[in-house]
Amino acid sequence: MTKVSPPQLNKADIEEWTEGSLVSEAIANLNLQSLSDPKEIAKLLNWSHYFGSPGWAVRSVDLETGQLRRFGQFKPWEALKFPNLEKSQKYLTFPKGDGTGVIGEGEL
Repeated sequence: MTKVSPPQLNKADIEEWTEGSLVSEAIANLNLQSLSDPKEIAKLLNWSHYFGSPGWAVRSVDLETGQLRRFGQFKPWEALKFPNLEKSQKYLTFPKGDGTGVIGEGEL
């Protein structure tokens, strides 16, 4: 049986969570994913291409099963400027356009 290694985490990403947001290191290590490959980031965001900086992603968790869900947020190291938006975007929710909703929506 092959042992699966946890993803490599960028030190700056971990520090942003543990020092900047005061999230415990154990929680950050379980939930955070550092991403640097533009193709992998584009796939995560459901985009054809990605030309921004590396960053981190975190996925939502199904509260009933504890399993990771398909959607979450990606934060590039440098905020992205879109021509149709006045403010640069620090966080990008993924995936777009597939009908994902708020956690628990329709389940009450």
